[in-house]
Amino acid sequence: MPRRPGIIFEDFLVQIIAAGCFLAATKAEDYFIRLKFITGAYLHVRHGIKNAVEKSEEFVTARVDIERAERYVLHVTEFDLHIEHPMPFVEKLIHELHGKLGNLPPGNEGLQHSRHFVQARRT
Repeated sequence: MPRRPGIIFEDFLVQIIAAGCFLAATKAEDYFIRLKFITGAYLHVRHGIKNAVEKSEEFVTARVDIERAERYVLHVTEFDLHIEHPMPFVEKLIHELHGKLGNLPPGNEGLQHSRHFVQARRT
């Protein structure tokens, strides 16, 4: 199958796409985080570069790549960033499991912790 012209997903590292999604999400949720902070965090997590200098080649390249990835994500999603969050369903599922299973036998600590998680979210 011939490649279509233009930018495609394979042109990006998945980590750059993740950073671009994060940048778009902060804007959509009115919790904007400056690109320089996202770029610095990306370089630290991905490449182990702490306190990257903003004018360094690595920083500038990463910043441009993150901006390109954000634009690509927005283009592909047609600027529709609304998602149905799974937490309400997960909370109902956990509640239902606890109701059906009652006191859980040893070895089900994960489900026990989920009960505490749901209770903590409601307080």
